[in-house]
Amino acid sequence: MINNTDSMYSFTIPVEYPKVGEDPSLCRLGVVTIATGKTQWMNVPGDSRQHYIPRMEWAGNNTELILQQLNRKQNVSKIFLCNATTGAARAIYTEQSNSWIDAKTNPVGWDWINEGKDFIWVSEKDGWSHLYRVGLDGKETLLTNGAYDVIRISAIDAKTNMIYFLASPNNATQRYLYNISLTGAGDPELISPDTMKGTHAYNISPGALFASHNFSNSKNQRVSQWISLPAHQSIKVNSQPAALQSADLLPVEMFQVTTDDNVTMDGWMIKPTNFDSTKKYPIIFSVYGEPAGTMVNDAAGSAGTPLYSGNISADGYIQISVEGRGTPAPKGAAWRKAIYRKIGILNIRDQAMAAKKIMKWTFVDTSRIAVHGWSGGGSTTLNLLFQYPEIYKTGIAIAPVANQLCYDNIYQERYMGLPQENMEDYKNGSPVSHAKNLRGNLLVIHGTGDDNVHYQGTEMLINELIKYGKQFQMMSYPNRTHSISEGEGTNAHLSALFTAYLKEHCPGGAR
Repeated sequence: MINNTDSMYSFTIPVEYPKVGEDPSLCRLGVVTIATGKTQWMNVPGDSRQHYIPRMEWAGNNTELILQQLNRKQNVSKIFLCNATTGAARAIYTEQSNSWIDAKTNPVGWDWINEGKDFIWVSEKDGWSHLYRVGLDGKETLLTNGAYDVIRISAIDAKTNMIYFLASPNNATQRYLYNISLTGAGDPELISPDTMKGTHAYNISPGALFASHNFSNSKNQRVSQWISLPAHQSIKVNSQPAALQSADLLPVEMFQVTTDDNVTMDGWMIKPTNFDSTKKYPIIFSVYGEPAGTMVNDAAGSAGTPLYSGNISADGYIQISVEGRGTPAPKGAAWRKAIYRKIGILNIRDQAMAAKKIMKWTFVDTSRIAVHGWSGGGSTTLNLLFQYPEIYKTGIAIAPVANQLCYDNIYQERYMGLPQENMEDYKNGSPVSHAKNLRGNLLVIHGTGDDNVHYQGTEMLINELIKYGKQFQMMSYPNRTHSISEGEGTNAHLSALFTAYLKEHCPGGAR
């Protein structure tokens, strides 16, 4: 990267960052004998520049190591046991996918049971994210079963032979605590109170006797308390559930929309202050749309447009976000993996098709449709403006990946494959390939010191827009990183810029 501000002479900042199509960084695993300082390298099979080792630790003893190895394309996962003295490695568990395999849900600590003879593993191989009990001989037992996803392991209670986990079989925007026997017998038992609809979070003590429990939902009902398990009895309440929202707190409406592609998407909406259904209002869509996160969650504080300076509802905007395929919502592997080799295409179509349905609502002004997003959401914003200019009239793209070939290999290749094999997918999904179609208002914002999504991609986009005579606005923040937060006044400046641009090009208020 280039630093133009911290010296009278510009200078470069080296960034060790393997980009798409380039070999990953070398990785290998060794054990050091403290007495001698000698390192014994583990003889893990394969080219060490063409695989990843995302997880490793001692195998419940001081003689063996256990590790997970992913191949370069991240669609083959192997678990190895390695002899710490000799380095000998043997594979005990293998899984393959026609898309990608995520590293284990809980990235810190291996979940050992049965005095280190078995461990808990998470796999999507039957189409849903489920728990398996795996022995050191590789034999497995399915613990959870059915059309629902295990979202996260919360605790393992060896004394009662139970495992606690988060899931939400009936509503992908919510989270609840369940438990089930480590033998795999019986059905999961709901532990969270059935009367508290929304998102539950737990920090469970060793032994699974107590937990801190936090609950909230889109109605702004909240609970913070200490509980005992498994009865979920309250020991100490830190805050009581809030009543329904007060008059000065606008309600968040959770909804679903089904597109012409028969894709049902969850969404949230905040209507303007003093909403009048007989009039028409502009919409500002908040988007992300990639496998790294969700936007639509039934939790307090998850809805809104925090970049806006002032009262966006009083200024007369409808705020909306909808969740399409490819995001990590607990809707099954088919939902999450549908985006494989289609980032910038499938997720963009889902957003646009949902917008078309929403535009039919009688109180929506179809001439005032705006969209904004950051990082992957910035990329989505660009693609929506370029691929569906008849829908989106104004867009604010912050720190976008304008060219997928500029992003890092471990993320982009996981979801898009290797460009050496499918370059067209990269081109078709990159906003820079569609820049010539811009018709609406575009503001691009990027930090020149972004060491995650490099500023380089935005300059490539600028060149394409110039090439095709497309007028747009651009704001670069010198030496700011991906968060664009460094430097005095930066946050306030960014918020004011966002707000002014939206008001100018997509004015609020009823008509």
